[in-house]
Amino acid sequence: MILPRYGERSLCEVTPSLLAALGAAGFDNVLGVERVSAACLLVIDGLGWDLLHAHADEAPFLARHAIGTEPVTAGFPSTTATSVSTFGTGLPSGQHGIVGYSFAAPELLYALPWRVDGVDARETLVPEEIQPLPTAFERAGVDVTIAAPMLQRGSGLTRSVLRGGVFEPVFALGDLSSKIAANRSGFCYAYHGDLDTMGHLYGPGSDAWRWQLNHIDRLIATVVDALPPGALLAVTADHGMVEMKSTVDFDTEPRYGKEFACSAASPGPDTSTPSRVPRRTYGRGGRTCWATRQSSSARSRRSTSTGSARSPTACGRGSATCSRSHWTTSASSARTRKRWSPRSSACTVR
Repeated sequence: MILPRYGERSLCEVTPSLLAALGAAGFDNVLGVERVSAACLLVIDGLGWDLLHAHADEAPFLARHAIGTEPVTAGFPSTTATSVSTFGTGLPSGQHGIVGYSFAAPELLYALPWRVDGVDARETLVPEEIQPLPTAFERAGVDVTIAAPMLQRGSGLTRSVLRGGVFEPVFALGDLSSKIAANRSGFCYAYHGDLDTMGHLYGPGSDAWRWQLNHIDRLIATVVDALPPGALLAVTADHGMVEMKSTVDFDTEPRYGKEFACSAASPGPDTSTPSRVPRRTYGRGGRTCWATRQSSSARSRRSTSTGSARSPTACGRGSATCSRSHWTTSASSARTRKRWSPRSSACTVR
């Protein structure tokens, strides 16, 4: 089992090291990034260190820059909401408080959509109060641009952990590239999530996934050629992904009904209790068991395994930044037939 190397080589050190390389005061350059005039952190959701090396033919540019470099560890848990929060704050989950895809705040909050029971929670669970610490972008003292999908503009997660920069919505790979290349003197945080989507829909290593990886590799190579002298592009991931070899769908396996919380027989779910989800019922001895939010954690416990895995790597011409991961956790939905892995890959190219 690989534990996070907090304070040495983890995702927590990526943004602070890049800002320190820009000359921003108050940040430690733990990863030893060389002094630069402009820096951009490009997060490729779901691109693991092991996946990158297993499919080096589809990503020759990234794979070449990863040669001879050491990966860094992702934090715990290795999931998008937590890792993005670490990129934005430079802190581990125990400090920034976004401790998973969902967590009690005190109601069960799903961090990516910032919803409770499917309802927008930005007014009741104010993002700036859930995560009140200053972000790295607020403390940077340099111009910060956030290039991410329009859906993330003003989202609860963006407000809680990515505030402090100018949000530039991204609609396609073209304007993502344009916004990265346009960063001439400050810091740019950029995010691309389509590879992760392909992994969930078709599986990591599938034909569609490999095509997407190849597009990303070509895009990065082209953007690097367009960077001005002294600028740096750091490419990393938030986690990796592995394919599940066997699955259990709790929605179709009544024998696992005992994992669900039960309530007295009633004509329907108690909607006054936020944790209850009117998805499926199981008749048991005169009682009705309603699948609740707790059931998803039980589902995770059954299908989760731990093991060593690596994540973001750091590579580049003369400098090393980025990461590696450690835990292997199950995907949030059994229907995806996939499983999260903490592996992420990262490369620093100049």
